[in-house]
Amino acid sequence: MPHSSPEADVAGHGTAVEFLPTAVLPAPESAATDEGFGSHAAFHDAAMAYLRAGPDAPRDSALLAEPGGMSARTAPCTEGSPAVLIDLDPDGGVLNLTADTAVRGLPQTLASLRAQGVDVFWISEHGAGAAGDIRRILRDSGLDPQGRDPLLLMRYPDDRKQTRRQDLAASHCLLAIAGDSRRDFDEMFAYLRDPDALTAADPLLGTRWFLIPHPLD
Repeated sequence: MPHSSPEADVAGHGTAVEFLPTAVLPAPESAATDEGFGSHAAFHDAAMAYLRAGPDAPRDSALLAEPGGMSARTAPCTEGSPAVLIDLDPDGGVLNLTADTAVRGLPQTLASLRAQGVDVFWISEHGAGAAGDIRRILRDSGLDPQGRDPLLLMRYPDDRKQTRRQDLAASHCLLAIAGDSRRDFDEMFAYLRDPDALTAADPLLGTRWFLIPHPLD
């Protein structure tokens, strides 16, 4: 049953991360339009690699240990359920609430992750009032056909994606983040004088952070 608010969407605490044994996993379809540091398939495989690593492997989040800093060091994971995060807003804007077509390959990728026990979260700068429209878009596009994925939306005028990502990291083990801009991974990228400048955090691109086409056409 759909969640009623973004606050309720991050309320699941206390479930330990389960690391899966090596197994044959359903392979997501590659998207021919994938470009940049990663792809839908790479996003999937990176998340699954952390699940298969074993109970003694380091458990670290896809978020920086020092948010807004210039280091690639990531924060230790919580004991929460494994999760991935996908940014719904196009670079420089917010999600078009009339969008209805998923980019090819992504629905299969997400279905495979869910089948392995990974929670899929979506984030947008839209406020909670847009939750119904966003759920409809995700359902009708096939990105979330069951309408069960949690949403991270803005709760008040000065709320920030950085804060919402930290909220998620407090309750889940965030394995990977996907977006179409580096700003979708940490807000420091919004303040670079040269938006294309290399940073010390760039080694996370293609390993924990994945620049993929916008989820919706």
